[in-house]
Amino acid sequence: MIIPAKRLLLAFSLTVLPASLAPLFTGYGMELFAGALLLLSMIAAVDAVASLAVLKGIAIDFPARLNMARRREAFLHVRLSHGKGRPLSLALALEIPPALSSPWTTVPVVLPEKGGDMSVSWPLTGLERGVHLIGRCRVRTTSPLGLWLAQSALDAGVGVHVYPPLHEERKKLAALFTRRNDMLLRPQRQIGRGREFEKLRNYLPGDSLGDIHWKATARRGHPVTKEFRIERTQEVYCVIDASRLSARRDADRGGVAGDSFLDACISASLLLAGIAIRQGDLFGVMTFSDQPISFIRAAGGMGHFGVCREALYQTQPSLVTPDFAETASFLASRLRRRALLLFLTSLDEPVLADAFSRSIQVLAGRHLALVHSVSPAAAHPLFSDSGADDADDLYDRLGGHLVWHGLRRTVETLRLRGVEMALTDRERFCASLAARYLNVKRRQIL
Repeated sequence: MIIPAKRLLLAFSLTVLPASLAPLFTGYGMELFAGALLLLSMIAAVDAVASLAVLKGIAIDFPARLNMARRREAFLHVRLSHGKGRPLSLALALEIPPALSSPWTTVPVVLPEKGGDMSVSWPLTGLERGVHLIGRCRVRTTSPLGLWLAQSALDAGVGVHVYPPLHEERKKLAALFTRRNDMLLRPQRQIGRGREFEKLRNYLPGDSLGDIHWKATARRGHPVTKEFRIERTQEVYCVIDASRLSARRDADRGGVAGDSFLDACISASLLLAGIAIRQGDLFGVMTFSDQPISFIRAAGGMGHFGVCREALYQTQPSLVTPDFAETASFLASRLRRRALLLFLTSLDEPVLADAFSRSIQVLAGRHLALVHSVSPAAAHPLFSDSGADDADDLYDRLGGHLVWHGLRRTVETLRLRGVEMALTDRERFCASLAARYLNVKRRQIL
């Protein structure tokens, strides 16, 4: 593809336009005008053919994949080379999807002589999690005489993988554990009696009657006691709501859309995975909406952490109502061992809160279920601050009071069914989730 350059327009205005006035002054003015137009057309045609030949020797090498954290700048390294015997000036542009941003629109590049190449580091910032494709790259150069701009589109095929930003949450987590010395991110020695069966032994004076294995006692003819040990590896699951409830976003920050609740849940889950692995526990994750989306059984090791991260970073909220009953049945049929289930969801809608309360009974009897949610910004008691300024403000405060009252009612209902629910602000969401997990470990209630 060729585009007329400013030099071609300038040459046309300096030659053809004055020659078009020649018939007004001389008798052979038409011949002069035709000659000027023909000469400029021939020169422009030759220059256009030469400009197309310039682009044929250009080679651009792109990486197949670029990994980056959301809202952190990374660089896409592009290598260019050509087979010409002289330096070549180019303008390079990338077709960047809306989920990515860059301070550059085009970048000028001067390639060295034949045999040399050049690398360009293109700055990119990911605005949304997931995989985003940079499909094509456009290259533009000028013709030998500068009358045309030759442009071609090359396939880039770069997959940009944008992961959740964990560095900010790790800083908040470090601040939390600096203030609280009783919860350290290291394996802790557990005391007390365990729950996991280890072996049978003969009865000794002082053993509890509740520890006697009566069937073994009947077979052997003398008392036999069950011996337990403290659980070394416990299963921890984060159950993430990816329905319409998780699509709510924070306030805009500098013209950029804020994080969604699902973003907070994914970041918190990955941070908790790292902590659980360091504690020696097994970590698993599940996402759901109106049906189960993904389920990764609990395991240990940093390799498993990578599996969980790859499964979560592409998850996007679905504009559907969550089905808590289907989720509870799914988990009940697959979890045979007692586990810690951390439900990351919003229960500020009374109908959905009642549905969750009914569904969680399937799991609460066998597993330790906890609910962790972000408290809505407007949810607070009616008379907790200064008076309303006008009628609209009064109605807003009344609505916030009703939401607050509904959440308190949900918390009490779940507590009666053996499920603890915690409400926290967005800034402390990840840190408070980690604190609840470590508190369960410290109290040995799993």
